[in-house]
Amino acid sequence: METVGKWKDLIFETLGSILKDVASALPGIFGAFVVLIFGWITIKIVSFIIKKVFKVVKIETLSDKINDAKLFGDSDLKVDISKVLLSFIKGVLWLVFIIVAADVMNLKIISTEIANLLRYLPVLLTALIIFMVGLYLAKTIKKTVTTVFESMDLGGGKVLGNVLFYMIIIFVSITALNQAGIDT
Repeated sequence: METVGKWKDLIFETLGSILKDVASALPGIFGAFVVLIFGWITIKIVSFIIKKVFKVVKIETLSDKINDAKLFGDSDLKVDISKVLLSFIKGVLWLVFIIVAADVMNLKIISTEIANLLRYLPVLLTALIIFMVGLYLAKTIKKTVTTVFESMDLGGGKVLGNVLFYMIIIFVSITALNQAGIDT
């Protein structure tokens, strides 16, 4: 009988400590939930404002120019700068609100690592811009060399244009990877 009494006491102590832990975590969970709801509303408002700004600035003309340059060859891939920028901004804002929610819940490791990711994003964006500009320049140089050789009725323009294109792409890729912090 005494063993059953000990088990009963042990079960009640265990359940009591579990309920106490859950009760102490509830304010943090509720606070994180409120932060995420506030973040969702804020992101909706910011998205609406940014869409209006993009329409006023007429950013779709930049998208049309990028698509007309055919950076990705003759593929059907179309770049919509407004969607890309809007998705990037939304993603960054979500990460910020997740950091705040993690801090509210006292999850310091999660908030620290997401903050490290946010600090890395400008470096990654710079590397992406270097690559895109390099791709555009390589394509333009290839087209120019081919056109010059054809206008002078010389052979080998396509070969030389392709060699220059790939050399530039290799150098630009290495530069972009170095900018991104990847050891090449």
